[in-house]
Amino acid sequence: MQHITAFSRPQTVPAVPAAASRRNLWILDSWRDLILYVCTPLLLVPMFILAQARWSAEDIYLFVAAFGAMGHHLPGMIRAYGDRALFQRFKWRFIFAPVFLVVVCV
Repeated sequence: MQHITAFSRPQTVPAVPAAASRRNLWILDSWRDLILYVCTPLLLVPMFILAQARWSAEDIYLFVAAFGAMGHHLPGMIRAYGDRALFQRFKWRFIFAPVFLVVVCV
């Protein structure tokens, strides 16, 4: 038996798990992994080849970067400005940082 005390009341636990669980090699499950992680490039590569016939590489890059940035920044903004406790904790940073960036970058 091991004695565990970190961040909880002291308790004893077995040194080795009673039943070892079967190792799962999938992120989600086999079908969803196939569709989301394997088939996505198979769909996107022909789509980008067709897009290059109409738009320049720079236009495609800007389009992809804009949507990628939106998917990255929007959840952070929703968390920062939508969570009242977090906003109150860092109120002045959330107010002055965007103003500072606009002044510096424009």
